[in-house]
Amino acid sequence: MLLIVTLIFLAIFHLTYKFLTKWVWTLLLFAIIYDFGLWMVEHWQLSIVILCILLGLYDHFVYAKRHHSKTLFGINK
Repeated sequence: MLLIVTLIFLAIFHLTYKFLTKWVWTLLLFAIIYDFGLWMVEHWQLSIVILCILLGLYDHFVYAKRHHSKTLFGINK
């Protein structure tokens, strides 16, 4: 979804850049960054859950195989 929105934004940017001044696009860029920051603040629990899942998957599939079955958390399998 984000990729589609980005592509649409880039197409609009390409088509309208001649008609709008550069400062409008700079302001829009800061607005998008600010909006992403607000989203992260409101959805921090989701970010933590995803981070924990990724850490567990990394521990299971990558770290243990490279360190002789010892996990990130110091537990021998």
